[in-house]
Amino acid sequence: MLDYYRALLANPDDYFLAPFSIKKGSNIYGLIFGSAHPLGMDKFLQVAWKEDQVSGEANFDIHRDNIRPGQLRFALEEFRPTKVSAFERELETFVRSGQAKNEGDVVRLCFRHGVRRTHAEPVLARLKKEGVIRIGFRVPQVEGLNKPRPIELVGPR
Repeated sequence: MLDYYRALLANPDDYFLAPFSIKKGSNIYGLIFGSAHPLGMDKFLQVAWKEDQVSGEANFDIHRDNIRPGQLRFALEEFRPTKVSAFERELETFVRSGQAKNEGDVVRLCFRHGVRRTHAEPVLARLKKEGVIRIGFRVPQVEGLNKPRPIELVGPR
């Protein structure tokens, strides 16, 4: 559903969307939050991730449907990419390829993946430590969409 609404947007970089599911009793309600202002999306993601520290997508354990307590199962958590690790891989590729020109590009990628801006910090810090990039920030700021600080590629990609 989220992809459908994103496809309707004339410029998806100017309007931000994120999903969230709410379980009340036996009912599950899905909502798609939208904001034309990046600060609105930032606040929504902060609340969503406070509620669901695994994926920021629901007020219940959305990824364990149909598993009864005590049921034997494979430990697939190590094999299944999490939302955050998938984001981190894409961010690293995005930065190393030179597509991430500034802080605003990183914020937009965070919002597109439905993760908080702080999820970008470990990747940016590692790339900076490895000498791949030179940046003047640790965590990209929402204000970076208006006055973005540059990301400079300096080392091996």
